[in-house]
Amino acid sequence: MQRDQGQTGKKMSGKIAKSTETKRQDQKTTAKIKEHLGNHEEIDTSGVKVDVSAGDVDLTGEVDNQHAKSLTCSITEQEIPETKQVKSDKLNYRRDNSEAP
Repeated sequence: MQRDQGQTGKKMSGKIAKSTETKRQDQKTTAKIKEHLGNHEEIDTSGVKVDVSAGDVDLTGEVDNQHAKSLTCSITEQEIPETKQVKSDKLNYRRDNSEAP
């Protein structure tokens, strides 16, 4: 019976280690995304929040316009190989009313 408990303990600690490693990788990916976005001269992403979970990226917040939103998503998808999927339905942009008739 003790042997089974020991194996169960090993399996649990393996899952915890994998979970911890996934969290570390997500933190690294988040930092990498923020760095890439922050270094881009065309867009201001200071209002963008980046959340990563198991390689899936959720972008939320606000950017200046539709182009900035599109570029933010493209940079995240194309320049960060750790990215599996990008979700940006909660990333909003300000509509420029100066061009309205």
